[in-house]
Amino acid sequence: MDVYFRSLAFFIFLFFSQKLFSYEYELAVASMFRNCAPYIKEWVEYHRIAGVDHFWLYDDASTDDWQSELAPYVESGLVEVFYWPAGKPDWIGLQIKAFQDGLNRAVGVAKWIAFIDQDEFILPMKDRSIPECLEKRFGHAQAVYANWYHFGTSYVTLAEGEPILTRLTLSAEAGHPRNAVGKSIIRPEYADIDQLWSPHFCPLIGNALYVNGDGMNTFAFRGIDLVSNDGISHSKFIRINHYAHRDEKYFQETRLPRDPDPQLILEHYEAFNFRRNYDILRFLKKYHSDDYSKYWKPVLKK
Repeated sequence: MDVYFRSLAFFIFLFFSQKLFSYEYELAVASMFRNCAPYIKEWVEYHRIAGVDHFWLYDDASTDDWQSELAPYVESGLVEVFYWPAGKPDWIGLQIKAFQDGLNRAVGVAKWIAFIDQDEFILPMKDRSIPECLEKRFGHAQAVYANWYHFGTSYVTLAEGEPILTRLTLSAEAGHPRNAVGKSIIRPEYADIDQLWSPHFCPLIGNALYVNGDGMNTFAFRGIDLVSNDGISHSKFIRINHYAHRDEKYFQETRLPRDPDPQLILEHYEAFNFRRNYDILRFLKKYHSDDYSKYWKPVLKK
């Protein structure tokens, strides 16, 4: 029996070794969305520029015209969309099932897969693309927990079609406790897909390594719960800009009324509008100046 399992392990290792340099995608994204037409094109465009080469998107019965926004990307093959109605109150469970579907699609096809929402933008802090960052800074790891960096409304309401990244530039201070939370970028073959229970991280198989945004091993699993031994935000190499409040109109009409703790979210509203932060625009301007000029208005002071 031991010989059988050793042989099986060898063939599995051989299979993935052969796949190592023949992935169809370096970096894919799996994400569920609902009524994100005003924001989704900018989100896809930014991540395409930053190195995402495929999206598996799960439509939670949207009623807006997302099809018009995504049509060019669907036609090019960059984006695949699946009808995935979730609704409330069970949408998190169905979001997790969508992520499991994405992981199964990614095994042997995508080297890395990220699980993010349409208000989250992955920012490589020192490299020209997310895949370059993953290769240079996280080649020793099988999963990266990228911390959030929370942004507020900047006290503005966006005009129709106006980009988030050039207007919503007020953020929390780096040490805000909510910035210790984040999302994951995973090597899919190391994911324990059936044990996935959170949209923020995925249990791994064997001795696979989860690291933080500084490339440090500060995480451990207690059962299937990922815990940090320091509880600090780490984002030296990679982080996720999180625009959960979006603009004033969205915050006042949508986000605030549905929140179960109005006092806390109003505290966050003030805290997330603490300081001006142009890091993501600097990244675009430094490494992707043509796209920056085409899709985002230059607002940086010279």
